[in-house]
Amino acid sequence: MLYLIGNGPSRKDFDWDSFLEEGHEWWGFNGIYQQQKPDLLFALDIPVQRQVIDDMYHYENKVAVGDFDPIPMEMWDLMTNGFEYSHQPQNIFKVRKDGDDLFTIQGFDDVVSCIGYSSVHKDNIVIYNNPKLKNLFGGMSALGYAAEHKYTDICLIGFDALEHADPTSIYSGDYLNYQDEYTEESRVFHTQQQQFLALLKEYENINVYWKKPLDGLVKVDYNVLNYENSEEWILGVGHPSEVSL
Repeated sequence: MLYLIGNGPSRKDFDWDSFLEEGHEWWGFNGIYQQQKPDLLFALDIPVQRQVIDDMYHYENKVAVGDFDPIPMEMWDLMTNGFEYSHQPQNIFKVRKDGDDLFTIQGFDDVVSCIGYSSVHKDNIVIYNNPKLKNLFGGMSALGYAAEHKYTDICLIGFDALEHADPTSIYSGDYLNYQDEYTEESRVFHTQQQQFLALLKEYENINVYWKKPLDGLVKVDYNVLNYENSEEWILGVGHPSEVSL
């Protein structure tokens, strides 16, 4: 069983001591690395990527980042100075440590992050850019990644937006650049639900479970999930209404 441990409010009461003693394989997301070290950390949000690398977490731990195109460090001054000279983007974040010989540029519009890293640690940076799994939120990226890597039994913990219709995050408003508040009107809330449905439909061979404190493992039944938002997510495409024809 692979456990995906999200950052919903139900995780506050999670019994870490018992879980870690049992030696389960588990993946976590974003700020969880500040409390526990998962077998694989998914850091798809750019501010989180920047902080994870700046904290040197990847020196000894695996981090999944999606696209992370390497650029030789010899290009650092040319590219970063070019941004500053042109005044585009307006906000430039730079992360670089002694010994870094590669970097990547993440971001768009008026915010760009230049993130340096060393080829010594590059094997701990898991780069995956499966076209079918693009533009998924972190938890859904992990679920798709697990299915693509032949995990058949997957348990979700702390995915309150999916299980309890509660979109809040325990990291709301912290320095990792999360929103101060998530509501049911948030695009993150409804889109995540539709991405979940799309993944369950695509990977019919996987068994997905909720872990409830009293009942233990409870299998997710795709046919009875009732999410109000009707706009369908298509893997590899997104919401059809957002695709220009």
